[in-house]
Amino acid sequence: MANNQISSWFYTILGAIFVLISLYKPKKKMESRFLEWLPTQVSIRAMIILGIIVFAIEFTTALPYFYSILLMDGLAFHTGLSIGILLGYNAIMVLPSILLLIVFILCKNWIMNQLEQLRSKLVKAPLSSVLVGVAVIGAILFNIGIRGVLS
Repeated sequence: MANNQISSWFYTILGAIFVLISLYKPKKKMESRFLEWLPTQVSIRAMIILGIIVFAIEFTTALPYFYSILLMDGLAFHTGLSIGILLGYNAIMVLPSILLLIVFILCKNWIMNQLEQLRSKLVKAPLSSVLVGVAVIGAILFNIGIRGVLS
């Protein structure tokens, strides 16, 4: 099975799970548990949760990178050319993160205010509206994954 098939199946399954989770009708007790789960400030627990989410997304996007290394090795590219290609790829993939870090450093107070407003809206909103967002994300992931599986 090719690397793109593995990531396509991952997106399909993750999207289906999100859609199924969104169909669950929340009870009042569940809403209070959900609100307790939302971090109120930056903590170790929040960083671990964020790390798990980022790992799940980034792992599948790294598979084509590893495949390209194997492909260049199989095509017997010269070492200098392979390193140049990988450096260019890394610059393109890392540059947005660096730009986001610079924007965050320059606009830290405004961004933190916006994030606090978003958090307060999430706390005030009923859990069913959050589940609608989960359903939309799940449908998008499922669509992306199923297109990869069928192609």
